[in-house]
Amino acid sequence: MATDYKKIAEEHRVGYGSFKHHRSFFYEQLYKEKTHCIYELIQNAVDSKSSQLELRLKENELFVWNDGDQFSEKDVRNICSLGSSSKDLTQIGTFGIGFKSVYNYTDCPEIY
Repeated sequence: MATDYKKIAEEHRVGYGSFKHHRSFFYEQLYKEKTHCIYELIQNAVDSKSSQLELRLKENELFVWNDGDQFSEKDVRNICSLGSSSKDLTQIGTFGIGFKSVYNYTDCPEIY
């Protein structure tokens, strides 16, 4: 059964409205360096058992691709939530906030 990514994103969109109120804490305290999101995206590729990683920077876009494990429905729900993670305690990223570092650059990240 295919995962309905749009439905999951829509379910979490309202919650992200409240997340914006806490954004300054995450970015001013946790991610003082704006470039931290690059590290997080690389770490996510490593955690997904990727053997290839591509980063392309354009004038108004950062494109990141890897050939790691595809997102499961649980992964999609976790990345759309705050503090949820499917990673085990031995992996970096068990608190479910690493990907949120991309919000230093964009209000609307896209995952394909």
